[in-house]
Amino acid sequence: MVKANQSAPNTSERHYAASVCRRLSRWLSNVEVAHRLVEDDVIESVIPKDVAVVILCYNPLPTSRQLVVLKRFMDAGGKLIVFYSSSEPLAEMMGFKLGAYQVDKQGGRWSDMRFRKGLLPHVPLRIRQESANIRSLRPVSDHAKVLASWHTRMGQITPDAAWLISDKGFWMSHVLLDDHDVFKKTQMLLAMIGKYVPSVWMRAASRQMQLAGALREGMTMADSVAEIRTLAPPARRGIVSKAVDNALRDYSELQALYEAGKYGQVTEQSHQARIRLMEAYASAQTPALSEIRGVWDHKGTGLVPGDWDQTCRVLSGYGLTDMYINAMWPGVAHYPSRRLSRSEEFKMYGDQVAQCQKAAIAHDLNVHVWKVCWKLLRSPEGLIKGLGKQGRLQVTDRGVRLKWLCPTHPENREMELASIREVAKRYRPAGIHLDYIRYPDSHACYCNGCKARFSEYTGETFARWPRSVKQGLIAQKYRAWRAGQITSFVRDCRAEIRKVSRNIKLSAAVYGKYPSCVPSVGQDWAYWLKEDLVDYICPMNYTEDMRVFRAYIDGQLALAGGSGGKVIPGIGVTAAESQLDAVQTIDQIRIARRAGAGGFVLFDLCGELERDVLPFLVRGVTASKAKR
Repeated sequence: MVKANQSAPNTSERHYAASVCRRLSRWLSNVEVAHRLVEDDVIESVIPKDVAVVILCYNPLPTSRQLVVLKRFMDAGGKLIVFYSSSEPLAEMMGFKLGAYQVDKQGGRWSDMRFRKGLLPHVPLRIRQESANIRSLRPVSDHAKVLASWHTRMGQITPDAAWLISDKGFWMSHVLLDDHDVFKKTQMLLAMIGKYVPSVWMRAASRQMQLAGALREGMTMADSVAEIRTLAPPARRGIVSKAVDNALRDYSELQALYEAGKYGQVTEQSHQARIRLMEAYASAQTPALSEIRGVWDHKGTGLVPGDWDQTCRVLSGYGLTDMYINAMWPGVAHYPSRRLSRSEEFKMYGDQVAQCQKAAIAHDLNVHVWKVCWKLLRSPEGLIKGLGKQGRLQVTDRGVRLKWLCPTHPENREMELASIREVAKRYRPAGIHLDYIRYPDSHACYCNGCKARFSEYTGETFARWPRSVKQGLIAQKYRAWRAGQITSFVRDCRAEIRKVSRNIKLSAAVYGKYPSCVPSVGQDWAYWLKEDLVDYICPMNYTEDMRVFRAYIDGQLALAGGSGGKVIPGIGVTAAESQLDAVQTIDQIRIARRAGAGGFVLFDLCGELERDVLPFLVRGVTASKAKR
């Protein structure tokens, strides 16, 4: 697996390429496919003889020397799997012709990869992925064919190839995203590698067998069944027993295939066997009625943009109670604000807050408007430049200006409060949810405005700014003052919202590690709870390690003000830091409940959450909910 360095045009592209490589490497490791992850300078000289397949995870522009080495590799019988390259010479070597770069501004044009039968054994015939752009390509040699075509979200075939195959290998018109069908994408990679390295099948099948019978790493099928039967409440033992029987039947079929040496079929069918086991585990759970069961909608447009009724119907049907929709940032909003620019999503789909609220009321859901604070995400460049000229942006201790509003600047504070005041008055939502209610890190802010305001606060002058406030007792005082600026803004938010209605809840997404987040990012959320400045906090406890998650929760609830349902932990189902399946999600919900948390919020609303997690939760942990 080749990570882009010289083959990527800039730092941003190199960072993205590295993230794609990590993703693919993780998937291959999950099925125990032996591989090496190397920088692209390795293929500047010669590809080792023990390498049968080279995967160019995302290498837009291989150098001329790299192309020479890759050609020698293919001429000697080596195979390539290429993702989203812009290299016309490389495409030509493989029997393909690159076309134009294309962008889907509406969404839904490239939503399904559908594979032709008979061209690649053991590949899933349909894989979901929402790609926003592709580099079109077509076969031009006698040995090249279209392996898979893109279909729209509505199921219509497009003229665009998703995958091509030739005697040199495979080429995809985009990269593999981790948005949908991760198992199928892993199976697809396995099918491609297995075509050239048949020895991978037995090892992968053995690993898939193990996963299909284990609720958690290290467990056997017998262990899993015993735990499920023990958990089953008396009223559900019949349902659970039937689900266990289904799981045992599918697992027995897998064992028979494995013993017959049909390893490819084992890898194909193992996911269904795993689903049966998860269904049994999920059916053995019980619901808790008086809790928040929330979901963060990062895009702020629901599962299907333009159709909030479908999103709310799905979430309510799966037993959720609260939605946090990302609808406003400094300078831009998903609703017709008089103070903020209108987002592209608003221009395309209309007022997202109003539409969401209308659908949510019909489906018994609470809507919290998610407000990104300070960080100028999505904000117009003209606004950012203007703010920079006015000295209203944060500056690091090294003098670098950031695309973040300085929280100590009076005009910035009023700008942020005005948008919160506006959305509270206009929509009277169930809640306002603050995000990025902090500094970016310990290196900001040290702008001239902070210098002047801190000098006024202390009555001292600082000739060697910021060095003079970076060490000793004055550094502690500066960090405390800095955190106080965020706290005072939260207090102002509380006051503004209560002027509108005491029924509007104020919550915040916060760092889970306390108190280290106070000196690092100025986020003293325990104090906010103690002083009743927020109704509750949602610590982003994103981890796959259950012991770490439990330690987070226990520590958070032990703080003054942390009890009484004021800690609603965030669970990172699809976060960058954690990718949880249904069993892991259920386990974290159980940990939170046993500790006494007031519920949970899942990150984040997407097709993977809808299909791979929520259907299991509603079998037990969210099986019913109290009426509002």
